[in-house]
Amino acid sequence: MDVCLFKANNILKLLLNVPGDSIPFGSISKIAEIGCGSGLIIDSLSKSKKFPLEIEFYGYDICKQSIEVAKKLNSLVHFEHLDIFETNLRFDIIVCADVFEHISNVYSFLLNLSHYGLFFCFNIPLEISLLSLLRGSAPFKHSHQSVGHLHFYGGKLPLHILESCGYRILNYSFACNRFFTLKKTDSITRKIVSYMQYLVWKVSPLLSASLFGDSLIVIATVGHEE
Repeated sequence: MDVCLFKANNILKLLLNVPGDSIPFGSISKIAEIGCGSGLIIDSLSKSKKFPLEIEFYGYDICKQSIEVAKKLNSLVHFEHLDIFETNLRFDIIVCADVFEHISNVYSFLLNLSHYGLFFCFNIPLEISLLSLLRGSAPFKHSHQSVGHLHFYGGKLPLHILESCGYRILNYSFACNRFFTLKKTDSITRKIVSYMQYLVWKVSPLLSASLFGDSLIVIATVGHEE
């Protein structure tokens, strides 16, 4: 399974299992992904058959080359080489997967984003863990230089950041990323670590993330509960 499909499945599963009837799926008309890259996540969501056929899907990214690739992937998704803050649209659901760790002013970004959607799906890498701290600065330096991460998170810290920006958490889960990599690696050492994380994750997802790192998937809305 591709990592983007893995993320899309995690987001969709959590979205469809929000407690109660908080999300009125019957009235949703527009879903957008920001920082969509080559479009694999929003493409997977648009093809999931879990949403009404009349829903419009949008993908935004400031990288022109990525959008050109995305447009060849799915002609039914409106892919735009654009910052969502430059649009005048408001969306029912906004997907923000592995994005705000790249943004210098996270709080300003999240506050602005809250005006563009009603419900939000976040996928946030949790790179601060016992394992990463034991390795010193190397994993953080690599993450900064290779993929441009400006901020690093651990445990439930992203939930507190979202709440401080006015978001209300509807549902969240830990992805158990290493179990996904267990199927993708030939390294015996990585297989052992991945399997250890999976066993801990079965007992306590938070403990697993604190020890080994992970990703946090969050479904949120804005405003206070009525």
